[in-house]
Amino acid sequence: MQYHLLTKLVLEKGVDTVQIPESLKKTVFTEAAQALCKKGDFVEAGKAFAKANNMQQLEVVVQWLKEQGRAQDIAALIIHTNKQKEMEDCAMLCMKQGHFREAEQLFKKIGREDMLHFLKQNFS
Repeated sequence: MQYHLLTKLVLEKGVDTVQIPESLKKTVFTEAAQALCKKGDFVEAGKAFAKANNMQQLEVVVQWLKEQGRAQDIAALIIHTNKQKEMEDCAMLCMKQGHFREAEQLFKKIGREDMLHFLKQNFS
């Protein structure tokens, strides 16, 4: 696949380190997010989708991951949305699969202090 020059820069330097002109942000960061998903780097892909403000494409990837039951990877993406119910459901699935750090991050984002306390008491 032929990537935009700025996309290559984002992939080389990292999503958080490259400043992209506003007019190109959606294109460049979406392309970078898709490439990062193909590499299996869903943490960086989530950041790129968020910077692109492309929640539609993020949701497509989340749905694909849900079909595979990959809670840890879903968590890396879903944390960049405002979907409280989906974050809570994903956090519960993360707990069931033993991904406690991801569950903690999601519970923290949605303000579930009770579940943070539960994790701390039982899985720290």
